[in-house]
Amino acid sequence: MTLITICMVLPLASLPAYAEPPTEVSGDFDYVPTIIHDEFRGGNWIVDATDVETWTGDLVGTATSEYKAIFHRLGVVTFSSKGVFVGSVLGSEEGTLEY
Repeated sequence: MTLITICMVLPLASLPAYAEPPTEVSGDFDYVPTIIHDEFRGGNWIVDATDVETWTGDLVGTATSEYKAIFHRLGVVTFSSKGVFVGSVLGSEEGTLEY
């Protein structure tokens, strides 16, 4: 009986989290790319690179990214990246965003 009571009460004890409505922000960034490796293979240009970005405006902070781009010979580009932004938005406390 105790276990059933705990299972019924526990979900009620957790507090819900609410987000604020979306706020439009804007900013500018300067970046310095560094090509780690590039090669031509099968008519495609494959590029592995990193960059360091400095953000200003509503977004203030720095980001570092690593990415791969494949420029296919038929004119299509395939792109994937991951990175980390450390900074603040609209003067909030500093935080980290991984993307």
